[in-house]
Amino acid sequence: MIILNRYIFKIFLSPYNMTISLFSLNVILPTILVIIILVTVLWILYSKNRKLKNVLDTEEKRFSVYKNGIEKLKNSSLNNPEKEFEILNKYSRAFFKEYFQFNYSLTYLELEESFKKLGKDDFANFCRLMSDVDYSGKKTTEKEIKTLVNIFYKLLSDFSQ
Repeated sequence: MIILNRYIFKIFLSPYNMTISLFSLNVILPTILVIIILVTVLWILYSKNRKLKNVLDTEEKRFSVYKNGIEKLKNSSLNNPEKEFEILNKYSRAFFKEYFQFNYSLTYLELEESFKKLGKDDFANFCRLMSDVDYSGKKTTEKEIKTLVNIFYKLLSDFSQ
């Protein structure tokens, strides 16, 4: 006599013989439970990965605003160096505020000191150059602006890697 609620019948077919074997529910139920747990864990990991991807995409879009703005400035004719310096100033200060949480009102000398404390000498050197151009009392030249824009563009490129 066979008890149906404790066994599942399975037929294995092969070219040479046909056998009927019994699989105990004691084996099948834990296997199904493990599969359900694995599917649940994989679904949770997939959801978190999707959320992380969305965060990374948003961050990439935010960062591209700076990079694209500086690229436009880099490729422009730089007819008005004072205006281009102000544009570079706004981009650099906004970038420092957003990515390093520095106060927007800090002077470039204060930013230079902050970057030196963080061990970011390239950023410190850029801030020193910005301060020299901004407070030199001389008229800003196209060459100085091109140099500053190229340095900041390189900093952004290195930062994104």
